[in-house]
Amino acid sequence: MKLIVSYIDHHMAGLEARELFTFSGGQTEEIYRRILEEPGIRGAVLLTTCNRTEVYLSAEDDTDPEPMDVFCRAAQLDGEEARAISRTLKGEDAFRHLCRLTAGAESQLWGDSQIITQVGQAIDEARECEASDAVLNTAFRIGITAGKTIRTHVDLHIHDDSTAARAASKIRENPQIRSCLVIGNGMIGRLVAAQLVRDGIDTKMTLRRYRHGEVMIPAGVETVEYEKRYQIMEDCDAVISATASPHFVVTEQGLRQVENTPRLLIDMAVPRDIEPEVSRIPGVTVCNIDDISEGHHIDLQSEQSRRLERFIDSYADEFRRWDRFRKERIETVRRIADPEEKAGTHKYFPVFIDSSGKYVVVIGGGVIAERRIMTLTEFDFRVHVVAEEVTDTIRQLAEAEVITWKKGSFQESDLEGADIVAACTDKREVNHAVGEWCRQRGVQVSVCDARSESTFWFPAIAINDELTMGLVGNGKRHDIVKRAASALRRIIEERSYEL
Repeated sequence: MKLIVSYIDHHMAGLEARELFTFSGGQTEEIYRRILEEPGIRGAVLLTTCNRTEVYLSAEDDTDPEPMDVFCRAAQLDGEEARAISRTLKGEDAFRHLCRLTAGAESQLWGDSQIITQVGQAIDEARECEASDAVLNTAFRIGITAGKTIRTHVDLHIHDDSTAARAASKIRENPQIRSCLVIGNGMIGRLVAAQLVRDGIDTKMTLRRYRHGEVMIPAGVETVEYEKRYQIMEDCDAVISATASPHFVVTEQGLRQVENTPRLLIDMAVPRDIEPEVSRIPGVTVCNIDDISEGHHIDLQSEQSRRLERFIDSYADEFRRWDRFRKERIETVRRIADPEEKAGTHKYFPVFIDSSGKYVVVIGGGVIAERRIMTLTEFDFRVHVVAEEVTDTIRQLAEAEVITWKKGSFQESDLEGADIVAACTDKREVNHAVGEWCRQRGVQVSVCDARSESTFWFPAIAINDELTMGLVGNGKRHDIVKRAASALRRIIEERSYEL
């Protein structure tokens, strides 16, 4: 699977060209459906804002789709014209672009604070349409986190440089404007209206009659019916339009019916809300999104640029690690499913049990038994030893009441009530008898001189107060297990895993 993005933005095309390749919310689900019907495409995310249209795809490794072509076919748009004004990035380049985008470093308004929300809404909508996959979900999750981190730690001069703030600033530049109608109650419209109220502007906002669900209206904003917008304009000095309508919401014909026309109209929508011919009406000034953004792109200083890219380096590493793990997992699944690969032949599966109060019987008191006992006493087992003779270490543990010791030969009654048994004598017939008794009764047993008679094997242990690691081999190369266990113990002791 690979990540690919094609995009058209303000660097590549003017407003008239950009608005040809936008789409409305009502079209999204159908566009996604058509995109996912294309061969080799596993997921898609579509993003459209006033400055850009971006198409992210997750595609099979043996395919090479051009996202903008795929989008244009699905949306029934002119793919040839789109190719002429779009750019395509793949793999890590696509991911790094996403990180810069969420930080506001790709916006027409440098450091735009609204883009990260718009990116989040795009991936949420893709999920709702069941269009995104694990690659896209992860890329966007990490990319959005990167954007938040960058905006927190790198000064991009973003404090008032959003499209909503620029539109409100345009109103403030004209002291004769005392009232304003905001058409559209989406995120941009609400941000603009809230700022206008803070600036002391008498602000009204349209609501459509058929709008269902709760709509959050900024405090101090008066709501009016959308159908009465031209009537309301009679008493407004300015109009700001920010809807998602595919059609013009302010036309030349409609505005010419207004006796006292507003002197300033700001169109923040892509595609445009305000018919371009409105500008022919005497005394009316019309600004679009490019007009209010002009001259406000702040070049990133060299130190800021280095800091931003360092943050992206870190998140690109995280995405690479995730992708490497994903590919390894896919290869593992392929191997397991292939009957010729001998998958699933590993015999010994590591299981960590709760040792609290478990009763362990060790039959034997020699060197092997001592090693087993020293391992067991690191845990919360109740250890009982049965042997005629024991090593000095075992004897000292018994005297200290760390373990119990029955001096004598093995009897089957010694095993009654045992949860775990270790047969560690130097007598084959005794070890065999212990193993057979335990297996018949479902008691876990380790027989030191017969792996085939054991139901578990004692692992080499590496342990500290945070980690417990166990290691077993295949019974053929004990030296390998010993060296590997020593390496694990060094890691544990030095805590180098924390670096």
